[in-house]
Amino acid sequence: IFIGRKQELERVDRLIQQWYEGFRSTLLLTGQRFSGKTLLGEYISNHYFSTNTIPLIPQTTIEVQGRKLTTSYNLGEALEFFQKYSLNHKPMVWIDDLEIWRDPQLPLGQNVRQLFNFFDRYASRIFFFVSMSNCMKDLLSKYYEINRVLQANIILDKMGAQEVQEAILVRHGATHKTLINKNGQEITPNQFRKLTNRVYKASEGNIGEALLRWSYAISPLENTDFVRYTNSIHTFLPDFLNPDTAILLSAIIMQKRTKEYRLRKLFGKPFSENYSG
Repeated sequence: IFIGRKQELERVDRLIQQWYEGFRSTLLLTGQRFSGKTLLGEYISNHYFSTNTIPLIPQTTIEVQGRKLTTSYNLGEALEFFQKYSLNHKPMVWIDDLEIWRDPQLPLGQNVRQLFNFFDRYASRIFFFVSMSNCMKDLLSKYYEINRVLQANIILDKMGAQEVQEAILVRHGATHKTLINKNGQEITPNQFRKLTNRVYKASEGNIGEALLRWSYAISPLENTDFVRYTNSIHTFLPDFLNPDTAILLSAIIMQKRTKEYRLRKLFGKPFSENYSG
C-alpha cells in the first residue's frame, strides 16, 4: 500500500506529461538512507511505464524486444543496448543507486560521464530516472555539475507527520493485533496520534526510520492477540571513530555496496597498514 508523497507524485506527473509532449526529461531522486527512494521509483515505474521499463542493475540479465544482455559494471554498454533496441517506443530507464555502478577496473566517474552523454542524446526519447544518496549527489554536484544536466531533482528526506502516522497505522493494521499500553489498556486514537508524533519527531520525518523505530517499540505478548507499546530503543555509535575509521566509513557510505577487494584497490598499500583490522 503506497502512502503519501502527493506533491512529489504531482510533480512527476507533470514531468512525464511534458516529456510525452516532446520535452527532455531526466529525473533524479535523492534522500537519506531509508527515505523511500527505491519504493517511490518502483511505484512510478509500475504506474506510468508498467510494460515499458527497464531497471538497470549490474550483473543481471535485461531483455529488450526479445534480445538479452547480461550487464557488467559498464553502464554505457547497458544504455547503448537499451536505446538500440527500443527505437519504436518511449520507454523509461530506472537506475536505482547509481553508486553501485563501479568496480576496481571501471570507476564510477566513467559511468557518470557516459550517463550524462546519454542524457544529452536521448532524453527526449527515453525517460531517464535515477536515484542516489545525498552524499553522492553532493559529490557529483561538485565535480560533474550534475544539476546542469537534470530537468528535476526530488528530495525525499522528509514526509509529513500525517503521512508517517498513516504509514504506521497501515503497518500496525497488518499485524491484526490489538495495541495496548504498559497497563494493559487498549490505546485510544488520541494516544496513538501522540505516540506516532513522538516517533515522527525522533526520526526527523524519515519514513523508513520511523517505521523501524515503531517496530522496535512494539513487543508482542506470547499466545495473545495483543502487542504492547514500549519506549523506543535509543542507539548510539560506540567510541571507535578516529581519522582512519572515519575515512573508511566515508568510502563505504559512498559506495553503498563494497567488499574488501575493492577497498584494497581503492586505498592501496595504506589499507593493510591502517584499515584491514
